[in-house]
Parts: sequence; C-alpha cells; structure tokens
Amino acid sequence: MDDFTGAESDDEDGRGRFLLGGGPALPGVDYSGNWLAARGLTERLNCTLHRLGLRGDSVVFAQPSLTDAGDAAVVIRGTLEGGLVVLAALERMLTAES
Repeated sequence: MDDFTGAESDDEDGRGRFLLGGGPALPGVDYSGNWLAARGLTERLNCTLHRLGLRGDSVVFAQPSLTDAGDAAVVIRGTLEGGLVVLAALERMLTAES
C-alpha cells in the first residue's frame, strides 16, 4: 500500500490502484509532488491569514488538496462567522483601493 495515496497495487505497473477518495490513480500523475506543492502554498496562505488577523480554525484556514485529475489545489475552509470576517476584510481592501 502506498502511504500517501492509500493505493493498493496488484502488479508492477500500478494497474488496479485507487486513491483514498475512491477514484483510480492516474498513470503519470505526481500526486505526492502536487500535494506537497499545495501544502507549501497553504502554509504561506495560513501565515498571511494569521498576519491579517484572521486567526485560527474558527475563522478560516487553507488546506492542501488535489483535483480529480491529480492537480494541486487549495481549499479554504471556515465557519460562517469566519466567512463573514473574510468578506468584510476583502471588502475593506477593495474600498481602500478605490
């Protein structure tokens, strides 16, 4: 079993592999590298959110993810209240630019 993808492989060329999400592992896709790239970006994004005062999981936070095609993705999660805080901050930024 692959520690990253949770994939089972029943032969040398990787046929029969499935990801934890249930989809088949696509040949030639660097899932580990793409996830690590998304993780690096989420670390930077979470640091920036923290510096902006949008602290903690109760507000908003970024999580690394992958698309169905195996591309790096970033998911922003938070509470409804956290979303309202982010919306207000973004609206203030737009107003300051005007």
